[in-house]
Amino acid sequence: MTNKKNENALFTNTNLTVSTASIVLACVLMIEKDITMALIIIFYIVYCIVLAYICRYIGLKKNIASGYVWGFLLGFIGLFVIGVLPNQNKEHQNFTNTEENTSTNKYDDLERLQKLKQSGALTEEEFNAEKQKLLK
Repeated sequence: MTNKKNENALFTNTNLTVSTASIVLACVLMIEKDITMALIIIFYIVYCIVLAYICRYIGLKKNIASGYVWGFLLGFIGLFVIGVLPNQNKEHQNFTNTEENTSTNKYDDLERLQKLKQSGALTEEEFNAEKQKLLK
């Protein structure tokens, strides 16, 4: 069973393992190969790791768990992809006015108006005017 708290953390064990393994691989290449090429590889891996964590951070804000992968594998393209993906958080989504949402809200508002009328907070004329606005 996965730990839900760990899934929403910026630094997870899997991400840290991938980052560390990439840097170790680059260091091994530096020992065996040309130092200039090894430095280029290390720079590229650090670039990928930084963008991976930026994408992970943005992805967590949007409730998207794959941000690290997008950033690590695609760099700035992954950052763009995470940036344009829709927000998966239910509390931050803007609901479109579907017929069901409109009708539910309309009847809730009518019920609220009826209670205000019964309590004496609204006169009959005010109630009818507000009711006409809701029913349009």
